[in-house]
Amino acid sequence: MEFIDRLKENPEITVIVPAFNAAGSIRACIDSILSQKFADFELIIIDDGSTDGTFEICSEYSYEDPRVMVFYQPNQGVSAARNNALDRATGEWVAFCDADDTADPEWLSRLAEHRESANLLISGYKTVIKTASGPKTRYAGIVEDDVFVDKIHLISDLVKKKLFANVWNKLFNLDIIRKYNIHFDKLLNVFEDELFVLTYLKYVDIVIVTSDYSYSYNLPENYQVKYRDVNLIQFHKIIDKIYEIVGEDPNKTIHLPEVLYWYSVALQHFVRHHSYEESVEYIRYFSSLAKKFRGNLRATLYLMIVPTRVIYNKLLNNTLV
Repeated sequence: MEFIDRLKENPEITVIVPAFNAAGSIRACIDSILSQKFADFELIIIDDGSTDGTFEICSEYSYEDPRVMVFYQPNQGVSAARNNALDRATGEWVAFCDADDTADPEWLSRLAEHRESANLLISGYKTVIKTASGPKTRYAGIVEDDVFVDKIHLISDLVKKKLFANVWNKLFNLDIIRKYNIHFDKLLNVFEDELFVLTYLKYVDIVIVTSDYSYSYNLPENYQVKYRDVNLIQFHKIIDKIYEIVGEDPNKTIHLPEVLYWYSVALQHFVRHHSYEESVEYIRYFSSLAKKFRGNLRATLYLMIVPTRVIYNKLLNNTLV
């Protein structure tokens, strides 16, 4: 059998799917992965303590296709599930897919197209949003394939084009992951993807972004819930990692204004549920970011000179410049 012969050697790509109570979506997810035109892959599914029959559904696929491997773990969260799969991976490259998402047949082939020329491959994607009038689709990506060697330019472009904050639109080299012991932080419940990507970026020199939209991200109806009481210390880990990548000189100004917007979004969620006294230190930190990651002159000066109480009220009322 072709698949069995192929699996005698390590596959080119390991696809990792963490799953928790995904019985309603996991079949569509697995079917889309097994329909890939690029067939030289293994699929590792980690059931993270599901109670709705997800493990049984996945096991059916493992009986039918030797590329599919299913493992069960007590519920520990998506980061622990992905780490479990990374420890088991045998492919040269690693791709991620969420259990409630799907991929077009070209997803892996387009991601892997330039794998001999880069350390990290990134693609665009489609966001499918459920509305009362039916699903709406939004696209995030670039018009033409592009090569990046400057990391500040890369991070800035990825944030602008909404390509940065996820692992499922990227192809990672497993040797780099293992050489530098890169794992998902199990203590984070938000920004875990961003921290993984930033840590990985520290050790790569060439990144290629492809003009492709083969991954479909199905936006959860309650996707904003996890940001309502976000621990901003978790976000600080992301900032610290950016410093590691682009330079830690406190007097060095980095033109990365997207960081200000990124932090302002998280901070705005925070202040809506916390008092001024609970928020003031985070607002001061926000002002310090304005000095480091300069955006437009007006916004930068505003954040550096306006009293923290005024910034708090502006964030609370969504009127910050």
